[in-house]
Amino acid sequence: MKKKIAIFCGNISTYHCPFFKKLSKKIDIIVFFGSDLNVKPEYNSEHNTVISYDSDNLLRGYKYKFLKNYFDSPFRRGFLSRINLSLPYEIWKTKPTHIIIYGYDTLSSWILLFSGKIFNIKIIWRGEAIGGRKNSFLKSLFKKILLKFFFNFCNYILYACKQNYDYLVNYNNNKKMHFFPCSVDNDYFKSLYYINMNKVEHIKKKYNISNEKILILFVGRITKRKNVIGILKSYNLLSEYYKNKLEIIIVGSGKEKDDLINYSKINKLNVKFLEFL
Repeated sequence: MKKKIAIFCGNISTYHCPFFKKLSKKIDIIVFFGSDLNVKPEYNSEHNTVISYDSDNLLRGYKYKFLKNYFDSPFRRGFLSRINLSLPYEIWKTKPTHIIIYGYDTLSSWILLFSGKIFNIKIIWRGEAIGGRKNSFLKSLFKKILLKFFFNFCNYILYACKQNYDYLVNYNNNKKMHFFPCSVDNDYFKSLYYINMNKVEHIKKKYNISNEKILILFVGRITKRKNVIGILKSYNLLSEYYKNKLEIIIVGSGKEKDDLINYSKINKLNVKFLEFL
């Protein structure tokens, strides 16, 4: 039987959409998005700024459909943030051989899990959850029971890194687990490089970036989970000789940014902080 894959993803993402494009060149796929988050410019509390994604490019090259979401909240987080009641009908109509579910933390993920079992469709799960959060005994026990139940219905479980594996192996048979690393569309970023390479010197001059030093660049949201402070603490451990050979540039914003700026000032570190460009 010719393979056909139905994919459920909570919203468009720069991490996932390029993979959908690549996959669609090999296999017949359709992507169901649980909400229209990131399609239009919206304020992001973690980035502490308005984020605008290249949604036209992210949605180009594969079949997709935005499903009606029966939850309407500006935060769009939590178990009830994706309630897509049409998922069983869409699965029945498209008749895929496999289903890929991104995440387990929304009601729609569970709806799709049960739909796959009812229609006898193989289920592939993908997520990047890692350990580290401290929960109460009862909450941990409840979570373990639920996730073991969830993963018991999955045929394949994809993990992205060692921490991801170490977390997931607590809830399922590791024989189901397969390595699937995070990725980006290198061809797309190479094309941007060739388009913008003539602007490099102008950008360096504009932001007073050294041509002599080795640059260490971080771009993204500045939150505790990203552990940007680890870069600064490591830098601070170096001797003055090596410090003078490096320049650190941190581009982005977030809740931890002020703490990083204060740490840099206190320790007299040569760090440039830039907003999103």
